[in-house]
Amino acid sequence: MRQRFSKIEYDNTFSDLNLKYISKIEAADCYSFRGLHCHQNICEITIILAGSNKYFIHNNYENVNKNDLLVINPGIIHSEGNILPSICIGVASKRKEATWQLIPEYRYPIFHFSAEIVRSLTQLANMAFQLLKSDNYQANLLANNSICNAFIPFLQKSAITSKTIKHTNTTGGQLIKNYLDKHFFEPIKINDMCSDLGLSKTYAEQQLVENYGYTPIQYLTMRRIGEAQTLLITKPYLKIYEIALAVGYDNVTYFNRVFKKFSGLAPKQYRRLYLEKVKL
Repeated sequence: MRQRFSKIEYDNTFSDLNLKYISKIEAADCYSFRGLHCHQNICEITIILAGSNKYFIHNNYENVNKNDLLVINPGIIHSEGNILPSICIGVASKRKEATWQLIPEYRYPIFHFSAEIVRSLTQLANMAFQLLKSDNYQANLLANNSICNAFIPFLQKSAITSKTIKHTNTTGGQLIKNYLDKHFFEPIKINDMCSDLGLSKTYAEQQLVENYGYTPIQYLTMRRIGEAQTLLITKPYLKIYEIALAVGYDNVTYFNRVFKKFSGLAPKQYRRLYLEKVKL
């Protein structure tokens, strides 16, 4: 992965959005499974450059293919699994509200444009990526403007006529998922959850598997490890035991074992490999 960060903060007078980073992921970068996570004030826009896969976005598995464009609003839980070759654009908002949306939450998060449009959007993203290499303020401002005043307005206008999301999850399944999303950072047990919700363990497992494809313990693990991965790469100053505690593990040895089983790498290896690749 090569990642470039914008060096300006909300200096664009034409938009309340600000470009934060652009990442380029190649096939060789798909070294680890990316678990469930979300970004509190960052919207990620991803152009899929090659391949096909299933991504978990909000409450559903979505088929993702070459030339698709994905929009993940802030606060939306998602997982890419083994990430496809892509360009990922992160933008933030200077709006005061705690949550904001780049596109309405009821709109489908995957866009299917013509090959010509995708090629043009990719060229625009690549140009902004190259501009972010520079320490020059004007170059960074141009990168910011090209994304926030050209790329995103086109996307938002396209969302007006895009299809809407169809909700197919049962109330029971959604209730269990919401509980796990709210309490994953606590050292909870599945039996505790079932007791709090007044559900049998068998029913809880059946509902989550039918709606999301995971047992409660599998979902809890994916949620914890996904957030741990985010902390490892966004807060390199945190110790491994601090990250373990932050995502609900009070035993760092057990956390290391679960993380490696899930990700294929130990936490320290995951962080080191990410930091090495991002500098390329």
